[in-house]
Amino acid sequence: MKKNKSKKSVNELRGLVGTNKKDEKILDTLKELEVEKNKLKKREILLDRTSRLAKVGGWELDLLENKLHWTNEVKLIHEVPMDYIPDLKSGIKFYHPESIPIITKAIKDASEKNKPFDLDLKFITAKGRNIWVRAQGDPELKNKKAVKLIGTFQDITGRKESEQKLKVSDKKNKTYLENSPACTKIVDLDLNLQYMSHAGVVGLGIKDVSELYGKPYPLDFYPESFKKIMTGNLKKAIKTGETIEQEAPVVDKKGNPVWFHSTIIPVKENGNKKVEYLMVVSIDTTERNLAEGKLRESEEKFSKAFNSNPATLAIINMETRKRLAINESFIKKIGYTRKELMNSPLGALKEIDMARVREGVGILKKDGVLHDFEVKLWSKSGVEMTMLYFAEIIKIDNKDHMIVSGIDITDRKKAEEKLGKSESKYREVIEGSQDAIYRMAIPSGEYTLMSPSAKDVFGYNAEEFLKSPLLIKKIIHPDYKKYFKTKWADLTKGKTDEEYEYKIIDKDGRDRWIHQLNRAILDKNKKTIAIEGVCRDVTIEREAGENLRTKDLIFNYSAAANSMSDENGIIKETNDSFVSMWGFSNKKEVIGKSIGSFFADKKEAIPVLISLKKIGRWTGDFIAKRKDGSTFIAHGPAASIVDSDNKLVGYSSSVYDVSKERKSKEELKESRERYSTLANTIGVGAILHDADTSVILSNPQASKILGLTEEQMRGKKAISPLWKFVREDGRNMPLSEYPVNKIFREKKPISDYIAGINRPDRDYITWVNVSATPILDKENKIRYASITFADITEKKGAEEEIKRLNKELSQKAETIEEKYKTLYESSADAIMILEPPIWKFTAGNPATMKMFGIRSEAEFKQLGPWDVSPKKQPDGQLSSEIAKKHIMLAMKNGSRLIEWTHKKLNGKEFQTTVLLTKLKINGKEVLQATVRDVSEQKKTEQQIEDRNIELEEQKAFLNSIIDNVPNMIFVKDAKNLKFELFNKAGEKLLGQKNSQMIGKDDYDFFPKKQAKFFIEKDKATLNTGKLLDIAEEPIQTPSGERILHTKKIPVLDKEKNPLYLLGISEDITHKIEAREKILQANKELQELDILKNKFLTVTSHELKTPLTPAKIQTQMLLEGDLGELNDGQKKSFDIILRNINRLDHLIGDILEISRLRDEGFQLKPKKLEIGKIIKNVLKNQIPVAAKKKIKLTYVKGKNIPAIQGDESRLEEVLTNLVDNAIKFTEKGSIKIYTKKESGKLLVRVVDTGVGISKRDLKSLFQPFYQAEPMYTRKHGGTGLGLSIAKAIIQRHGGEMNIKSKLGEGSEFYFTIPTGSGTKVKHTAEINFSK
Repeated sequence: MKKNKSKKSVNELRGLVGTNKKDEKILDTLKELEVEKNKLKKREILLDRTSRLAKVGGWELDLLENKLHWTNEVKLIHEVPMDYIPDLKSGIKFYHPESIPIITKAIKDASEKNKPFDLDLKFITAKGRNIWVRAQGDPELKNKKAVKLIGTFQDITGRKESEQKLKVSDKKNKTYLENSPACTKIVDLDLNLQYMSHAGVVGLGIKDVSELYGKPYPLDFYPESFKKIMTGNLKKAIKTGETIEQEAPVVDKKGNPVWFHSTIIPVKENGNKKVEYLMVVSIDTTERNLAEGKLRESEEKFSKAFNSNPATLAIINMETRKRLAINESFIKKIGYTRKELMNSPLGALKEIDMARVREGVGILKKDGVLHDFEVKLWSKSGVEMTMLYFAEIIKIDNKDHMIVSGIDITDRKKAEEKLGKSESKYREVIEGSQDAIYRMAIPSGEYTLMSPSAKDVFGYNAEEFLKSPLLIKKIIHPDYKKYFKTKWADLTKGKTDEEYEYKIIDKDGRDRWIHQLNRAILDKNKKTIAIEGVCRDVTIEREAGENLRTKDLIFNYSAAANSMSDENGIIKETNDSFVSMWGFSNKKEVIGKSIGSFFADKKEAIPVLISLKKIGRWTGDFIAKRKDGSTFIAHGPAASIVDSDNKLVGYSSSVYDVSKERKSKEELKESRERYSTLANTIGVGAILHDADTSVILSNPQASKILGLTEEQMRGKKAISPLWKFVREDGRNMPLSEYPVNKIFREKKPISDYIAGINRPDRDYITWVNVSATPILDKENKIRYASITFADITEKKGAEEEIKRLNKELSQKAETIEEKYKTLYESSADAIMILEPPIWKFTAGNPATMKMFGIRSEAEFKQLGPWDVSPKKQPDGQLSSEIAKKHIMLAMKNGSRLIEWTHKKLNGKEFQTTVLLTKLKINGKEVLQATVRDVSEQKKTEQQIEDRNIELEEQKAFLNSIIDNVPNMIFVKDAKNLKFELFNKAGEKLLGQKNSQMIGKDDYDFFPKKQAKFFIEKDKATLNTGKLLDIAEEPIQTPSGERILHTKKIPVLDKEKNPLYLLGISEDITHKIEAREKILQANKELQELDILKNKFLTVTSHELKTPLTPAKIQTQMLLEGDLGELNDGQKKSFDIILRNINRLDHLIGDILEISRLRDEGFQLKPKKLEIGKIIKNVLKNQIPVAAKKKIKLTYVKGKNIPAIQGDESRLEEVLTNLVDNAIKFTEKGSIKIYTKKESGKLLVRVVDTGVGISKRDLKSLFQPFYQAEPMYTRKHGGTGLGLSIAKAIIQRHGGEMNIKSKLGEGSEFYFTIPTGSGTKVKHTAEINFSK
C-alpha cells in the first residue's frame, strides 16, 4: 500500500522541525487537531451508514452564494448519479406539479421569514418513479437573518402506503363498530378510555362520551366489585398478551344493573410482539340472565305439573334402574311409600313384570320411543293391574334416562277377553272369502281374526297377522303412515262404513294398493273395543290411472319450458311455460315452428339435432331468441322419442332460462359462502331453493332432521321421490301448498307453517315448523327461497298424546268426576266449559276468574271466548270468526291445541296456549278450554332468538378478523386432514384460492415428501391433544421456498376427542435472512473490535513513552532547574504542562478501557467490606469537598455482607463517582448509601448538584461523551471516567445506572452480587460506535 507523500503525521513533522519550543507547542496543537479530525471522520462514517439504513439524507442551501449541496443518500433518493451537481431550480423540478408551489413557498418563507418547515410531498425521481418524500428545512441565522437552510430528505413511500391502507381499514372498522350491537372500547396501556362504540353509549345512557375519553377505565360509576375484576383482567391481558373473558354486572348512568359478557383482546400491530392497546368487546347479557331466572321459575312450574299429573309418571336411570323422580299418582296406584320406591331399583320390590320391562327397554333403545306397551304391575297389597306405558329417552347429566307415563287399562283388557270368545261362529264364512276379512282389538292392535285370503291381498299369511299385533302399521307405505293414522283415529271414535285406499309394502318389497271398508265394534257404553274390516288388493287398477295423470301433470305444469316435436324438428306440443319463456301469447303461435327458429343463431341448432339423432340425447346451454328479438341463455336436456320398433318419431325437451344464474354466478358463490357459514351454525334446518325449486344449499341440521345428506338433497326439486308433505290432519299436501311452491306463488314470507314430511324409507312422519322467505333480485323478482324449519315431531307427539289422554279422560268422565273436580279447582291453568249452540261460558275454575280479572261467576257466564279476546288476532283475523272455527274443529276431531291472544277485562292483552277438548257431561257434548298464560315463555323465546342473532353477528365479526390476520390460518378435519377453512393470508402465501383448498389435503398441493411431513405433524398434534410449535418449517410456494413458524392446535369436542386441527403459520423467511445477516455483521464487528483494541493499546503505549520525559522536562523548566524563566515563559510552560497532564490522563483512560476489554485482563478479587472502601474514598475527598462546603455522608444499611471484588478497582469506581459529584455540586451534600437487596449489594451515590438532562442521560456512559458543555468546559474531563466505572462494575458481574433531574441533583447506583460463589467476568462491554 503506497503512502501519501503529501500528508505527514505529527511525529514525522516533529522529526523534521527538531525540538524548538515554539514549534513543539504548534505540533502539540496539531496533534490534538488530528485526534479531533479522526473523531469527526468516524462520526461522519457512522452518520452516513445511519442515513442509508433510514433512507434519510441531508442537504444544505447557501443563501448568500446560492449553492445547493446534497448528501449521497439524497442523490440515491433522486435516482441521479453520484457526480450530479444540484441547484435550487433543478432540485424543485423533481417535485410533483401539485407539490412544487408548496415547497417553493416553504423555501421562500424559511429564507425571508426564518420559518422552518416539515412537509410530506409527492415526488418524481429522475427515473420517473412516483414516490412520497419528507422534506425538512431549518434556517441558520446570522444577525437575525437566514444565511443558510439546512435540512433532511427522506423517502416515506412505504409509510404513506401503509397510512392509506390504514385509513381504508379504519373506515371499515369504524362503520362496523358503530353499527355493531356489541359495546367496543379501546383502552390504552395506562388503562385510560380512548374510544367507546355507539352500542355502549346507548346501553349505558351516556350523553357525551367524549367527556370520558382519557379518563380511567373501568368508569367511575361502575360498582367497585366490577372495577376490581376488570382492572385485574386488563393488567393480566397486557402482561400475558392473552385474550381474557369475564361476565359481571355494572350499572348504567341511571343506576340500573346491566350484565355484560366482556372479551379483552390485547392488540399487537405490524407484527410486534408487544401489546399496543386493549380492545374490550362487551355484549349485553342482561336479558339472558333475566331469561335464566325465568327458566328457573319455569322448571318449578314443570315440577308442579309433573307431580299433579293424573297419569303415573316416573324418570328412571337406564343403567342403574334407580328412579330419579316419581309423581303422586304412581305412589297412590302402587301403594308403596316414596322412600321405598326411590331406594329400590326397578323390579327389586317385585312390583312389575321385569321380563316384559326388558323387552320394552330393548325397543326403546332401538327406536328412541316406546308406545302402547302393556306391562303387568302389582301393588303392595298384591292387586294385579295391566298398565299401558309410553316411554322416551332423555339425557340428564349426560346419562340416558327414560321418562315413563302409564295408564291403568285393567278393565279394558277384561272386556277384550270376553269379546274374543264370540268370534268362532263367524269363522266358516270368513274362510271362504277371496277378500281379507279381519278383526282387531282396540287399543292393543292384536288380531283376533284374519281370513286365509290375507296371503293374496297383503302378501303375508293369516298366521303372521295373528302373531304380530299391529302388523298392518309396520307394512304401511311411508307415504301413507300419517294418512292411515288419521283414518284409524276416526274408526276408534265409532264411525262405521268408512271406506278408503292406502298403499303397503308386501313381503317381497313390492308396493300394493289396498281398498278397505271398516266398522267399529262398540261395547254397551258405546266405547270402541274392536274393529272389523274387509280388504281388497286394487294395485293394477290404481297404477294404470296414476301413471297417466303423473305424466300429464309433469309436462303441463312444470316450471320448465317443455316441448315435443316430430322427427323433422317441427314443434307439435308445448306447455304454458314454453309459451311464456319465449314471449308468445299462446301455443298456436309456437306449434308448427322449427326448433331452430327458437335459437338466436339457427346454425347452433344443427349440432343439437345431430347429437339427438346419433346418441338420442343432448344437454347444454344455448342462446335463445324471444318473439320480440331479445335473447336469453337457455339450458336444458333434450331427448329422442322412438316407437316400439325403435324408429325415431320425434324429440322432447325441457328448457330453463338461466341468464340470471350465469350472470350472478360470482354473487351467488359469495352468497352461498355467507349463507353456508350462517346455516351451518344455526340450530334449525335451512335449505336454499333456486327459482325452479331445486335445492342449492342445505345445512347439517337439515340433513339431521330429514335423514338425508347434503349430496342427496342438492339439485332435488320440491316434487321429489325423496319426500312428500302432509297436512296437519294427515292428508297428502297438494304441490301448491308445499312451502317452497307457496313462496314462489304468493311472493311473501310465511312463518309457523306446520307440515309433515313423509320419507319412503321411514315408518314415521317428521313434523316441522316452517318459515320461508323470498330472496329478490335487482328487478325485485324472486330469485331464491330460503326455507328454515325446526323439528317439532316430539312436540307433535306430545300434542297427540295430550289429545289421546284428553279423549280417554272424556270417555271416563262419569267415573272420575270427583278427581276431575279436584284438578279443576286446584289447577293453575284456567279451565272453562262452553256449551253449544251459542258457545257461552257455563263454568270456570278459580284460576279462570283470576287470569281474566273477572269478579264473579255470574259475570263470567255472560261472556264468550270473543269477549276475553281482542277484536283481532295478531294475524289480522277477527277473533270471533277464528274462535268459532277452532271450536267446530275441536268438536269434530275431539280436541285442538292452539296459540291465542287473550285479554283481561281491563283490556290488557297476553299470550296463551288453549287446549280445546270435547267432553260429555250428563250425556251432553260440551267443550272444555284449558288456557295457559305463556306470555313469559314467549318473551323468553324471543330473548333467546335475539341472543342467537347477536352470536351469529359476532361469529361473522370473528370470521372477518381471521380473514384480515396477516398470518396464514387454516383448519383441517381431524378425520381425514382435509382443509375446512383457509384465510386470505394463506391464499396469498400459497397462491391458491380458498375454494381450491377446501375438501383437499396436503398431497394435492405439495411435493409428496413435504406433504408427508405436514401430515405426520398433524397426526402427532391430534394424538397428543396438545399444541405443537414448529419453530422453522420449510414450504414450497409459487415464489420459492419459504420458512414458516407454525403452531398446530387440536380442537376437541366435549369428550376430548379431536374435531379439527387449527394451524397458524407466520412467514419468517425475512426474519431468518435478517438474523443471518446480523450474525455475519456481528462477527465482522467483533473482528474489527479486536483490531481496534490492539490498535488502541499499541498507540497509547507509543504516545505515553515520549510523554513522560516531556512532562519531566517541562516540570524542571518551571521549577528553574534549567535556568530562570520570565513570567511569560512560565505561563506558556504551565499551559504546556497542563495539556501534557491532560493528554497523559486521556492516554491512561484509553489504556484502562483497552485493558478492561481484553479477555486476558484479570481482576484481583478477594473478600472485602465495601464500607471500608467508601470511608477511605470519602476521607480522601474531604479537602476538596470542604472548599465548596459540601457535606459527605455514608449511610450504611442493615446486615451489609462482605463481597468478592478487586479492592483497588472498586475504590477507583467510587472515587470517580464522588469526584464527579463534587465537581458538579455547588452546595448541599453528597451521600453514599448501601443496602442488601435480593442477593445483591446496592450502592447509591446521591448528590444535590446541577443534575443531568434527559437527552444526556441516554448517552452518559458512552466513551468520550460529555454532558452540557457549559458545565464540562468548566470542570474538564475526557468523557471516559463513567465508561470505565461501568465496565469495572460489569467485570464484577453487576450493573450501573443513573437517575437524575436537571436542577435537583443526580443518583448514580450500582449492584454487585453477594454470593460466595460469585465469579467476575473476563470482559466488559464498552461501545465506541455510538
